[in-house]
Amino acid sequence: DVLNKRRDKKAPKMIEKFNMTESQNQAEKLVSFEDYFDPSFPRWISIALLFIGLFGNSLCLVIFSHKSMRKHSTFIYLAFLSMVDLTVLTLGLGEIILISYFHLVVRNKSLIICRILSFFIYGSTHLSSFIIASVSIDRAIATNMINFSKTYCTPKTAFKIIFFNIFLTAVINFHNLIFMGHTEPTEIANASLASGLDYLSQNLTKSLLTSCICGSKKDTLYDKFLDPVFKWVDLLSYAIIPFIIMAICTFLITRVLFLSNKRLNRNKKQSKSLLKKPNHKSNKAKHLTYTLITLNCLFFCLVSPLLAVLIILKGKETDGRNKIVINIVYLLAYSNHSFNFVLYGFSSPPFRELCIKLFRIKKDKLKTSCLTCK
Repeated sequence: DVLNKRRDKKAPKMIEKFNMTESQNQAEKLVSFEDYFDPSFPRWISIALLFIGLFGNSLCLVIFSHKSMRKHSTFIYLAFLSMVDLTVLTLGLGEIILISYFHLVVRNKSLIICRILSFFIYGSTHLSSFIIASVSIDRAIATNMINFSKTYCTPKTAFKIIFFNIFLTAVINFHNLIFMGHTEPTEIANASLASGLDYLSQNLTKSLLTSCICGSKKDTLYDKFLDPVFKWVDLLSYAIIPFIIMAICTFLITRVLFLSNKRLNRNKKQSKSLLKKPNHKSNKAKHLTYTLITLNCLFFCLVSPLLAVLIILKGKETDGRNKIVINIVYLLAYSNHSFNFVLYGFSSPPFRELCIKLFRIKKDKLKTSCLTCK
């Protein structure tokens, strides 16, 4: 009798546990984390990229938001780019970490989460590329059209261009907020007691569970829009159009730099007095230009593999052999949002100077606080 009572108490708990695991298994069958990632790929890389990117972009945001930096339109673009890259890394890499470590697909939790996350993840990656293209145009105009640059290359215009890019990104990705995701009823097995006392003998009954799938329903109009229409819109917005703009602007900028260096060398030979009077304004403009060129080169190197692989595979990204390749190229693309601050440090003396000042001020504050404590 005592044993039967104990079994009677344990039975409902065991049934509940069985039902929960059964429903989880059914949900995993619909969308498994292995559909997105190769389990053999080193998972720590995404965490490393996330921490490096959060630190680097936060530092860039502080420095480019400095009063002396805000006078230049280029640095306003770069400050906003740091904010956008923080969003890309937090949402994109955050989702990858949750899937690879906890087998948790957050987008499949509810339709609202699915639509909001899809909108912001796609939108932030597009916006990041648009800003890099905008700053390239800004520098190309500054170096090639000096008279027009006086009205275009200003902080006021930079803010207007940024707001236009935000509006354009919202329009391109607005469909995610309305149509992305659907619910599917799935059958799950439920355990129930055959008799009041004997919990070992159970009957399996079936019930319906509604699962959220963050994607388009097959053979619907929206499914046909996502592939191939939006797939190409995504590639054009994230990589192809920014590539073309950056390539043209980089050519125009480097042409002017080459001609100005050639002219400067000729003048140096004619008059040694020019060496004693360096033009600080032109040096600053050159440093801005070098910063932009290195930024564009980083974008070309890290995003072009993703573009090439997506075009070659043509929807076969989840195939067993292709998963590892997709993992590599996606993390390369995310590293584009993480390592910008390293390039700024190498190519921009104003950035380095402000970094040193910032850390010196913090050191001095720590010293004074320690002295007051004593």
